[in-house]
Parts: sequence; structure tokens; C-alpha cells
Amino acid sequence: MVRRVYTITSIIYSSRAKKEFNFFTLLIDIYLIGSRVKRRVFKTLFGFRLYYSYYLVNCIINSIAKEVEVC
Repeated sequence: MVRRVYTITSIIYSSRAKKEFNFFTLLIDIYLIGSRVKRRVFKTLFGFRLYYSYYLVNCIINSIAKEVEVC
């Protein structure tokens, strides 16, 4: 139930956002990767322009991990 609420909220928020980079959408993407959602799901959602691509989100997570490692 919680995953559905996150997904629906993200879809509504993304459709109303005017900026290209949306922090909330990225946060939901990170949550979905943490929940072990398959790449096929990301490809489908990326095709609808609802989320970022699987590889882009992984690159962002890796850059955050490197920054934390330096600190």
C-alpha cells in the first residue's frame, strides 16, 4: 500500500512540476531502487517521462556515496 501511495504521489507531483530536475521525483527513484524494483519497471516509467532512468539514478547514488566517503 505504501509503495502505491509513493508512486501515485510522485506521478501527480511530476505532472505538475515545471522544473526539469525534481528533487521529490529523484527521492522516489532512490526509494524504488532501494526496494529492488526491476529495470523493466524503470524503463517503462522513464518512457512515460515520470521518472529518471535507472542508470542516471545509480550514478547519482554513487556520487552521493563518494561524497559521504570523503567526509
